[in-house]
Amino acid sequence: MTAGWLKPIPAVLFVATLALYLAFPTKDFYWDGVGFAMVIDHPERFGMILPNHPIYIGLGFLLHYLAQWILPGVTGLQVLQAMDSVAGTVAVVLVYAIAKELLDDAVDAVLLAALFALSGTWWKFATDADAYIPSVMMLLIAARLLLPGRPAKPLTVAILHVAAMLLHELAVMFVIPSVTAIYLQSLPNRRRAITNIATYLSTAFILATAGYYASFHLATGQSSLAQYVAWITYHTPGSDFSFNPAHDAWMTVRGTLRLVTGGRVGAFHASTLDLAAVLALAALGTALLWRFGSHRDSQATPVSVESGKGVLSRQAIVFLGVWMTAYIGFLLFWLPENTFYRVFYLPPLILLAGYGFKKVGGRWLVYGVLVLLGAWNFLFFMLPHSRVESNPVLSAGLAMRPFWKPGTFVYQGSFIPDNWTIFCFNPQVRFKDLNPSQLNVTDTELKTFADRGEQTWIDSSGIDLLESSAEGRDWLAAHTRPGFRHDLSDLKHKLRFDRLFP
Repeated sequence: MTAGWLKPIPAVLFVATLALYLAFPTKDFYWDGVGFAMVIDHPERFGMILPNHPIYIGLGFLLHYLAQWILPGVTGLQVLQAMDSVAGTVAVVLVYAIAKELLDDAVDAVLLAALFALSGTWWKFATDADAYIPSVMMLLIAARLLLPGRPAKPLTVAILHVAAMLLHELAVMFVIPSVTAIYLQSLPNRRRAITNIATYLSTAFILATAGYYASFHLATGQSSLAQYVAWITYHTPGSDFSFNPAHDAWMTVRGTLRLVTGGRVGAFHASTLDLAAVLALAALGTALLWRFGSHRDSQATPVSVESGKGVLSRQAIVFLGVWMTAYIGFLLFWLPENTFYRVFYLPPLILLAGYGFKKVGGRWLVYGVLVLLGAWNFLFFMLPHSRVESNPVLSAGLAMRPFWKPGTFVYQGSFIPDNWTIFCFNPQVRFKDLNPSQLNVTDTELKTFADRGEQTWIDSSGIDLLESSAEGRDWLAAHTRPGFRHDLSDLKHKLRFDRLFP
C-alpha cells in the first residue's frame, strides 16, 4: 500500500514548480509567442488559425476572454505565459508520475521530475508563450497510458496524440513510440497487437486529418486538396531540411546539451546577494559530488535491468529510447540548429539520463547534478532573462510609453517582429500601414487625427521605406520636427520613432 507521506508529493511538486515559473517569467520573449499574443489582443487584424499549431491561439483567446472577467486589462501575452507555466508544471508532475510508475521509487521520481523542471530550455519556454509546452504536456499524458504493464488503450492514446498535434504539428513524430508501446503492451497476443495498432493509427489519422482540414478551411476559405497539403506543410522562409552530416551531428550534440544547460557565464549580472548564492550553491553541489565520489551508497551498485524497485524494465527502456531516437533522427535533418524543438524528446532524455546517473553513482550523484544544474540555469539563464534589460526591444517599448498617449497612431512600413513586442507592451497605441504611393491620403489622415487631439508617429520601417525615394524624403522633412525623435537602436535592432505633424 502506498505510504501516506507519498500522497501530497504531486501537489507539493505542482505548487513549488508553478511558483518558481511564475516568479521568474522570461522577459526575453521568443518572437513567435509575442506574435500569438498580438493576435489575441487584435483579433480584428490577424488570423487566429496558423498551419503548424492551429488551436493554440484559439485556446489562448478563450482563456484570455475568461481571464478578463477576473482581471480586466490582462494582456494576451500574460495569459499565454501563465497558460504555458501551468502546462509546463503539469508536465513536471506527469514526469514524476511516469518515473514513479516505472521505478517504483518516490524519491527517484522527485529527483527526475526536478531535473526535468530545471532543464534550461524547458524552464525558459515554460515561462514564455509558445505551443511546444502544452503539446509536450499532452504527449506526456499519452505516454503514461503507454507505459509497460498497462492495458493497451489505442483509442484514448490516439485522441491525446491528436490534441498534441493540433497544438503543435511536431507532435506527429510521437506516432513511432506510440506504435512501439502499444505493440509491447499487447504481447504476447500478436493478433491483438496488430488490431490495437491499426485502431490507434486509423483513429489518429482520421481525427488529425479532420482537425487540420477544418482548421485549413476556416483559416483560408479554401477546400482543394493541393492547397490543403501546401497549408499543412507550410514553414517559414529559411526553414528547411539540412543534409550536411558533420554539421547536423554537431548541431544535434550542441542542441541537446543546450536543451538541458541553457545558461552562459556572460549572462550573469553579479550583485552581492547573487554572488553569495553562486558560491553557496557551487559549494553545495561540490560537496554532494564529493559525497558521491567518496561514499557511494548501496544504490551505486550495478543492478540488473529486469525488474524491481528503482530499476527500469527492458520494455520501458525500449519505449523511452524509441521516443528519443524518433525525434533526434528527425531533428538531425530538420533545422538541427533549433534547440527549442528538442523539448519534444526532453522527457525520455531526462528519464534515461537520470536513471543512468543513479546506476553509476547512486542518489548522491543525482543530487549533485540536480543542484549544479538548477543553480547554473537559474543564475546564468533564467534570472538574467527575467529582467527587462535582457530584451532591448522590450526596453524600447517601455521607454516609449510616456510619449504615446491613448489613441496614438504609429505608421509602419512593415509589421516587423520588433514591432510585435513594442506594440504588445503599448496597447494604447494603434498601428497603421504606410503606403508611399498614397501620401496625399496620409496627409488627410494626419489632419483628421490632429483635429481629434490624437498624435501620430512613424517607426523605423516606415522611415526606411520613405527614405528610399526623393518624394518620401521630402515628405518626411515636411512632417517631422527636430527634438521629436527617439532613436533606441542597438547593434541588433533598429528602433527609431519620429513624431509626425500635419
